[in-house]
Amino acid sequence: MKNYLAGAIIVIILITALAGFSFAQTSPTYVPPPDPPDPTFPDPPPLPTPRPEPDLPDECIRFNMLDKHEIFLTPGGQETLTATVPERFAPYQITWYSQDTSIATVTAMSQAVVTAQNLGNTWVVVRVETEDGDIYCDAAAVYVQEAEELVPTPPTGGLHSAHYALLGLVLLFAVLPLSRKLAREK
Repeated sequence: MKNYLAGAIIVIILITALAGFSFAQTSPTYVPPPDPPDPTFPDPPPLPTPRPEPDLPDECIRFNMLDKHEIFLTPGGQETLTATVPERFAPYQITWYSQDTSIATVTAMSQAVVTAQNLGNTWVVVRVETEDGDIYCDAAAVYVQEAEELVPTPPTGGLHSAHYALLGLVLLFAVLPLSRKLAREK
């Protein structure tokens, strides 16, 4: 009976250790759901928009050409915009401009480099004029904001599956001598 009990304990400990190792290798780390919002602190206001629509010339035909329609920068930061102009518009002339150069400037050819100057919001516009006189435009909103300080996220607490596997091994080596002692007493 004592041998049976000692053997059962060893088997349980081995299964716990092996399950802990396989669980540690196959399952992702548990991330608890976020806490519900605190009613005493209101949600932050939404991001400001430059205007509901960019101030485009009346002769412009809105056409989706840009790879991005929002750019978030800090003062001095840069971002590249690319306009994809369909072949059917050829030959054409492409022009880029910023609606407020005190906030952001643009230098460009087929790609535009937007450089943030000061805090604020503006639009960067690409204008394509075809040989037939058609003018196509697209715009990207540029938000120039202060750099946010990154706050390091503390590590999550609690035991992970690797800890359980290690605990199983410790128990195995602690119980193994005890089971040998019980077997000798028989």
